[in-house]
Amino acid sequence: MKTEQTDDLLKAVSEGDEDAFHRLFDIWYKPMCVYAMNYIDSFDDAEDMAQNILAAFWVKYSKKRFVGSLKGYLFAAVQYDCIRYLRRQKNHWNKGSIESMAEEELEKSLLVDVEDSLVEEYDEEAYRRLMQEVEKLPDQARCIFMAVVVEDKKYKEVAAMLGISINTVKTQLSRSFRRLRDSLGVVIMILLH
Repeated sequence: MKTEQTDDLLKAVSEGDEDAFHRLFDIWYKPMCVYAMNYIDSFDDAEDMAQNILAAFWVKYSKKRFVGSLKGYLFAAVQYDCIRYLRRQKNHWNKGSIESMAEEELEKSLLVDVEDSLVEEYDEEAYRRLMQEVEKLPDQARCIFMAVVVEDKKYKEVAAMLGISINTVKTQLSRSFRRLRDSLGVVIMILLH
């Protein structure tokens, strides 16, 4: 998204324009979920985090102007929430592994701050790599991933189209993200920014 468009949306949001906020939400929700999947394995929890962060953004900035990098702000908030989430799950982890993971993920997150112009250079290659990996997914998982992520369909639509439950759609999508994250890492997040 171009800086001028972002500035216009942020100005409208600061004036309490709900439509502008919904546009901002539509732009950033899915990339935030995908980014959260770099840290956690639950797509449902990733969705909750993204929704909560965006809702808090609306509450805080619907009456005052946001200054700074929106992308940096949102992705830092996701990272922070994911680390808090992992700490709450510490009964499954020992303290040392959480801290080392947080340090590794912090290093990865520096890639998020790459200038948009540099990211655009890699979009075509990243998309090609992503599609190669998506082709390796099982048929149903590939179909779900393409419908939800690429075609931007709702879970309910995909479930009805495939004759499966919404929970199956979410589970398959979560597994697909985990598999793609393992093979592509941060490329997924960069591509879907």
